[in-house]
Amino acid sequence: MAAVPKALEPDREAAGRMILQMLDDVGLEVYAAAWVFSRDTQRWRYVVSTPLLRLKGPGWIYERLLKVFVAKGLPAGVTPLDVFIIDPEMEMGVLGASLMGIENNAPGLDMPLMAITDADFGPFAVPYGFIAIYRRIMQEKRRAPDVMRFADRARKLSAQHA
Repeated sequence: MAAVPKALEPDREAAGRMILQMLDDVGLEVYAAAWVFSRDTQRWRYVVSTPLLRLKGPGWIYERLLKVFVAKGLPAGVTPLDVFIIDPEMEMGVLGASLMGIENNAPGLDMPLMAITDADFGPFAVPYGFIAIYRRIMQEKRRAPDVMRFADRARKLSAQHA
């Protein structure tokens, strides 16, 4: 099995920033976003935690996200299958319990990137993997999502692209 990356490649780092900016622009309430590399699967996933998953379900979210991705385009080398939506309650399993007290919420494309390597976070996610975190909002600062904002913006983008 190949080694775990020790750093995020510049193209992937830029892609993570672009995807988060795109999701913010369309009004998806993102509590956390990170590139996660699993040594077990040798795959990168762009993990996005949103409360909309619990409220509307994965089909509803992905239907709208696909419209956004078609209209705006994903960065080179990233496919819709690389974007993995999780419920905020899954963050501990994916991003690790040790990160639950860390906040990283600087707005815009100049936000800092937090990276953790060779850390064992349990069976679900990234045993001895790599995590590059773009956003992690503390629990007490999270707000209720505006479901209609995301739905309306995704619909308008899709209509403009058609």
